[in-house]
Amino acid sequence: MIILFRQFRISVLSMLIIIMAFSSLNMVAAEGKSDNDPFTSVENFLAEIDKNNYSESLNYFVKPMKEEFSLFIQNKENEGTGILGVKKAKLKGYKELDHTAAQNYTPYFDAITAQYNNVHFFYVAVDYKVTAESEMNMNGINYIFVAVVMEDGEWRIAQYSVAPVDNIVGDNQGFNTSDEQNWVKQYRERFKGDYLNRSNKILKTNAKLDVENEENTAATMEMSGLAVQAADEFERPATIKVKLMKNANWTHYKCIGVGCIVDVDFYYYIKNTLVNEWTYISPMEALKSGAMAVKMYAWFAVYNPLSPLGNYALNDGIAPSGTYPDQAFDVKTEKSRTTDAINAVGNLAMGDLRNNVVRLFLARYALGQYNGTFDAHTGELQQEGSRWWAEPLTTTDPNTGAIIYRNKDMYWILDYYYLGSTEVADLVFFTY
Repeated sequence: MIILFRQFRISVLSMLIIIMAFSSLNMVAAEGKSDNDPFTSVENFLAEIDKNNYSESLNYFVKPMKEEFSLFIQNKENEGTGILGVKKAKLKGYKELDHTAAQNYTPYFDAITAQYNNVHFFYVAVDYKVTAESEMNMNGINYIFVAVVMEDGEWRIAQYSVAPVDNIVGDNQGFNTSDEQNWVKQYRERFKGDYLNRSNKILKTNAKLDVENEENTAATMEMSGLAVQAADEFERPATIKVKLMKNANWTHYKCIGVGCIVDVDFYYYIKNTLVNEWTYISPMEALKSGAMAVKMYAWFAVYNPLSPLGNYALNDGIAPSGTYPDQAFDVKTEKSRTTDAINAVGNLAMGDLRNNVVRLFLARYALGQYNGTFDAHTGELQQEGSRWWAEPLTTTDPNTGAIIYRNKDMYWILDYYYLGSTEVADLVFFTY
């Protein structure tokens, strides 16, 4: 395991708003809330779900989400799944997260805050009763990440995702309850491929135990003087649940129509995504950094689905009904150069080391600019910036006149963008 030490701690002020007594959450009733409180929209939404008024509940979504879930509800194939599988929903507690913290838990932060002027993010505990348990929704306390925005003069929900409790608790942003600690223990079993419900029963297994066609990089790493350690607690996911919006995708998977949800082979998903996310002619080290980011972004979403009420982890890069796009997955688009980059990264993964425990983090990335001067240690890898840093060229620093030697490798690039951000204190690499 490579540990790149840098001490970096933040103090985020947030207020815990508690709404009702519950033994495992230790919560009491909140007082003085008005209809102008942004969280009222979440309360009203859950109240309608609790009464199985699914169509009425959508009035508390922003327009694009309302359109997406209206189509979901109308599709008889979705009966008993996603939002239609939640039969009871009781709010147990919530906490508002400031923007500095919230950006680490959603890939849609920039899109939401750019689209809406008034945005609030909440960490929510909800007690569900469901038709059939899954990694999306299960009986008992579920933890949800919610974005609430002002649309047309009303507070409405713009995101409703499985909260990354492991990260939120590790960042001291949680409720500090025993139930959360139990959730984290159950959640970390997903690293081995076992998805547990709140009663510790295995709901499903999703792990690729024998990674094929992916180069084992440990020997190469040791030759370069870097120490790599196998992480026995991690197994790479075998599949990822994707909502298919593109004609070629749903035709390939023989879907009845647009918007179907498919368990896509994880390796196939990465091979047919990286090629659409990174400039094909980029230097190999830039492509490798992209391969790592694409893989870990998807891996994180497998554990923390972005649309549990829609019954999928990610969409294929076309946002349903104009919501927010995820990575661009297009079947039969892989190319040898980008697949070579994926195989060169092989069975290597990255995480954040906190209190001697490795956790996964949301590997955010964006297009960025073709330079290396604006975005160090932001927690967001830049596609064009990675290309700039990997090219075998030198540049004169405009401020100091010093010569900057580029030609950087994958590890340097990932360190430059992720290490020292609010989400990554100590960047580590491990094999699985």
